[in-house]
Amino acid sequence: SSKSEQATTNAPSAPPADFSMRDGLKERNLWIIAIVCGLSFMATTALMNNIILHATGEGMDKADAAFLVSMLAIGAASGKLVFGWAAGRFGEQRSLMVAIAGQTLGISVLLIDIPYAALLSSCLVLGVGLGGVMPLGAALLARAFGPAKFGPMMGLMAPIMIPFQAIGPPGAATVYDATGSYDIAWMGLIVVTFVALGLLTLLRLPANEEPAAA
Repeated sequence: SSKSEQATTNAPSAPPADFSMRDGLKERNLWIIAIVCGLSFMATTALMNNIILHATGEGMDKADAAFLVSMLAIGAASGKLVFGWAAGRFGEQRSLMVAIAGQTLGISVLLIDIPYAALLSSCLVLGVGLGGVMPLGAALLARAFGPAKFGPMMGLMAPIMIPFQAIGPPGAATVYDATGSYDIAWMGLIVVTFVALGLLTLLRLPANEEPAAA
């Protein structure tokens, strides 16, 4: 019947019987997507765990400093919507590049002396970029490997990302302890996001998988 055919069509695809973890780890696109997302989250976790100390060290009171984290969270929630739309219109790869570029911009602003309102705006931009990274990374994984392999590849991606995320916060804190400033840490994170952008250009999706910009 048509209902049973529809149910079969909508059912999740099982991974190929001959698919193995070793096969997955040989996939170049998996490593690119995982490392790109891992580097992005390295920058994000470092920032979110240290921005209050950065702000108070710059003379900001604790309430204003804490509100910067709120702006990051608001931006992240908005980013999921913004980049959900952008992915469908411009493609996941281009959209992820824009999201990470937003992170780069947001971190760069921390190196200059700007009014509090401008710093809030910067955190909002950074948060929007953050919000787009994980959904876009997952969407790229689905594009690269198809629905049948998406689950296993997502499972392989997570442990590749975790070490990068774990390094970020203590790394920034160590720089602060050694120098009395976060400036070198922020510069390092800017470099990290540029590396992520460079790696993203190496991603090769299957032909005609990514929609062209209208």
